Amino acid sequence: MRQALRLTAMAALSLGLMLAYRARHPSVRHHSTLHQHFSVPGSPQHELGALQSPPQLATPSTEHLLSAEGQSPRGARPAAALSSVPSPPAPSQGTIKPQLKKILSDAPAAQLAPLLELALRSQQLRIFIYSFPAREAWSATNLSLSFPSCKRFQWSGDWELIERVRSSDLLVADGETADFYLVPFLSKCYFNYVARYRLHAMDSVMSQERLLASCTTPVLLFDTLALWQVVAFLHQTPWWRLRPDRHLFFFMSGAGAGIVPSWRAMIANAIFIVAEGDREASYFRPGVDVIVPGKISVPVKTNPRPLHQRGLLASFRGSLDASLRSADGSRVRQENKLRRLLSRELQGKKSVVFSGHKSKSYLQEMDNSCYCIIPRGNTPWTRRFFDAAVRGCIPAVLSDPVAFPFEQFIDYTQLSIKFPEQWFRKFIDELRAINQTAGSGLQQRLLRTWPAFVFDDGCAFDLFLMELASRVRIPGSSGRSWRGTTNSLHHFWSPTRGRFQEPTVVKVGHSWGAGAIPH
Repeated sequence: MRQALRLTAMAALSLGLMLAYRARHPSVRHHSTLHQHFSVPGSPQHELGALQSPPQLATPSTEHLLSAEGQSPRGARPAAALSSVPSPPAPSQGTIKPQLKKILSDAPAAQLAPLLELALRSQQLRIFIYSFPAREAWSATNLSLSFPSCKRFQWSGDWELIERVRSSDLLVADGETADFYLVPFLSKCYFNYVARYRLHAMDSVMSQERLLASCTTPVLLFDTLALWQVVAFLHQTPWWRLRPDRHLFFFMSGAGAGIVPSWRAMIANAIFIVAEGDREASYFRPGVDVIVPGKISVPVKTNPRPLHQRGLLASFRGSLDASLRSADGSRVRQENKLRRLLSRELQGKKSVVFSGHKSKSYLQEMDNSCYCIIPRGNTPWTRRFFDAAVRGCIPAVLSDPVAFPFEQFIDYTQLSIKFPEQWFRKFIDELRAINQTAGSGLQQRLLRTWPAFVFDDGCAFDLFLMELASRVRIPGSSGRSWRGTTNSLHHFWSPTRGRFQEPTVVKVGHSWGAGAIPH
């Protein structure tokens, strides 16, 4: 009975989206031929007029809008279960960037050849980019023109990836031939500048009864809920109906898909591109979502000082409290328990800087530190990890639930340290116990790997493509996966202890998701 009610509700939702779309676009005529109404993505004709004459509306079956029973515990299909027509094997030709080859060459010998083949195959992907009508407030064109900072701020990896795909040979004009479908909704940009941090302006979570009732008056809802508008646009195409698990949505902030609370009902089968891997957050799905690095805020240091020339053991500068936004967009401040405890514990420690105050010497301190302390903040994600990496400062992480970008390809145990948050009292003693040789080994591997975290003059884009390619089923392949790093809430590592597990540890204090909801 409950399943039937869910199906009825989602069928009503689908109908409501169609009615709302048609109410907003009364001049739309529906045609039987699809391709003639979808021109090359990015062209003026397509960008400005994509919805003037859309095709006959193809209503998605409710099974594609729901999280199917028996799938991943968080409502999405695992990467190994991606549906649809498999792509043909890519020819073993092309070239691999020297930076990328150097990073991959650190893999175990048995994995190296398959990884290099995957890197070559990733260059043969076919990606279709939807072009939203520029007049819509949620279109990438409108957002990037109205709010230029959305192309530059630390969450602008979505814009970066969209533009790199758009200017590459990967872009295809015909969705029928695509391996993946990129949805260019700059969700964090919209959330900050248009929705002004208000969750109800992004979408709304409703009971089934309210959902059914809302579909009798869809236009009011449709006008206020960004995600609904985006999904309504996708409903005009057959590709969303047939291949939802090949669609790529961007959620580039620490709150991830939490900024659109109805993601489970609307887009659960899609792949999310995120800058946050929080293993305790319901909106992050390991093995499904792709983590990419945040945009760095400091220039790359091409010849960083070796550890023996650095005067500080460790340093940190950053907020000691959580600056949040409630569901209505108002400011909320909460104490960050872990950072406050570290601040008290590390005051006066020799060769250690731990401060909640900004300083013009931030870069100099980082360049003069052997280790950069990376404590969990509002969420496990922090740009400081990537800033430290490009300055040759070894990241020393205290964030139990963190998941790193490209973990299946990179062995983070060889270039960073991860200790349990509950070790905040003995953390510095553990760092002091690392000898010069072991520390220098970490730094050398870091210097080989930092391009993985950089888009310009790096290979973050190439590794992103490898993540996608690893999700495409190839005829005759074993569907194998690569494990660069074994990481979880209870996995940790350091040169002195090696890789170790602490099954009983728990994180210190809360993390916060969208709407300042703790978890």
